[in-house]
Amino acid sequence: MRSTGYGIAAAAGKVGAFIAVQGFSSVASSTSGIQIILYIFAAWLLFGSLCSVLVPETRGKSLEEVVQEIYTENDNSAEHTSNTNNTESSAQQMLSDNSPRGNS
Repeated sequence: MRSTGYGIAAAAGKVGAFIAVQGFSSVASSTSGIQIILYIFAAWLLFGSLCSVLVPETRGKSLEEVVQEIYTENDNSAEHTSNTNNTESSAQQMLSDNSPRGNS
């Protein structure tokens, strides 16, 4: 799942770079072109900063802890129609279904 996220992020970066290069050449030729470009870059910088601040940190946590937090947040945001034990057991079931099979 993380590798998919990295791939999407890399692709988005390449698309953004292409758009920036193409847009820069056409907008820069106008009278206030550089100023417009700097405002656009500043807006994207702020957007990226907000995204970085709002995404929770997962460093130092195991995959099981991250999955449990996601299920707990989803359970807390719902109207608590299901039991918390059901949420925990479904998270454990999902992890056991996706866990690699070892020689045990």
